[in-house]
Amino acid sequence: ARYGEYVIDVNVTASNGETQSESHTVFISPEAFDIRVRAQNRYDRDSIVRIQIQAVNKENVPLCEVLSYKLQALEQQPVPSENQFPRESTPGKTWAEGTFVTPSGLTRHPDSTLRVNARQMPSGAYLLTLSGTGEHGNVSQQEIIYLYSRKDTRPPVNTYAWAVPVKTTCAIGEEAEFIFGTSVENAHVLYEIYNGTKLLRRKRLLLSDENRTFRIPYEQEFGSECEILFTYLKTTISPARVSSFGRKRRTRLWTSPRPRSATASLRDKPKNGRSQ
Repeated sequence: ARYGEYVIDVNVTASNGETQSESHTVFISPEAFDIRVRAQNRYDRDSIVRIQIQAVNKENVPLCEVLSYKLQALEQQPVPSENQFPRESTPGKTWAEGTFVTPSGLTRHPDSTLRVNARQMPSGAYLLTLSGTGEHGNVSQQEIIYLYSRKDTRPPVNTYAWAVPVKTTCAIGEEAEFIFGTSVENAHVLYEIYNGTKLLRRKRLLLSDENRTFRIPYEQEFGSECEILFTYLKTTISPARVSSFGRKRRTRLWTSPRPRSATASLRDKPKNGRSQ
């Protein structure tokens, strides 16, 4: 049979004429398994990097497989013109490598977490390569991750916007904290705090290839949730013309690992016995 997805239909008719049907999907592939990676986009290199890895068959059943892993630094690229994080970087020095055994679905207490000590690794972009041996050849998967430190004075990669949520859930009077940076020189940045459509705060500042840490006391008027919106403008003036570019990001920065962008969502921390 050719490789691909097949559906098996079974119809059974009883003596009384009643017919029952059942369908089942099967996959035929040259590979014995797939490698699945659940990685955050950004990791604090001052903490242990934890990456979820599974080997699954075509029916999504976890398998026990021995995988090799390698974490290589990617060469720094110029500030991209369109994509925030270019994927064309060339792998360089290998900072971590080894083997990892994925747990099967029969494991009583499965641990699918690859742990890497990144404290000695510099901030920047890294290529994670995972590989194993299937029945018909090698199976591999690659992911790009970004390591940063809260002590970084500039973004770890050249980018228009770099944002990291540090503390986005707090009680009234506590400080919300996050990091925003840009690799652009002389970028005029406007940041605004909104509760729904109501503007609560507005401030202008100038950033030039740097990170800035923002600490904002959470006030009563912020309600249960508010957003911080960044807008920045870079203007170049020449005798021939005036050109400018601007980009606006509106991705929420939650306390979960998913967030990445230039809008933060701040939440009020509920008191004991009170739901949020």
